[in-house]
Amino acid sequence: MARILIVHDSETIRSELAQALAAEGFATAAAGSSSEAVRVLWGGSFDAVLFSEQLAKISGTTLEEHIRNLAPEVVTLAITRDPPWRLARKLADILDGAVAA
Repeated sequence: MARILIVHDSETIRSELAQALAAEGFATAAAGSSSEAVRVLWGGSFDAVLFSEQLAKISGTTLEEHIRNLAPEVVTLAITRDPPWRLARKLADILDGAVAA
C-alpha cells in the first residue's frame, strides 16, 4: 500500500484528500505546514507528497525542492482546485506509471 503525505494548511482539505486517497487504497499522513511536512518526511517512508503551493513561511515550490533533495524517489504533486477524487485518481495513475508526474 502506497503512503501519501498531504501538506495543506486547511484541515478540511487535508481530510477530504485523505478520504479520496483512502478510496484509492492509499495510506495517508498529514501536515499542516511545510516545517511539519519536513519533520514527518524524516520520520517515515512515503511514496508521494501532495502539497499546497500557498503555504506560510516556506512556499510549496521551496518545499518541493526540499523533498527532492531529501528523498528524490518521492513523487510530488501540487494540490490544485480539482476535486479531491480527481487528484487522488491522478496520483494513482502517476504511481502506477500510467501518467508522467
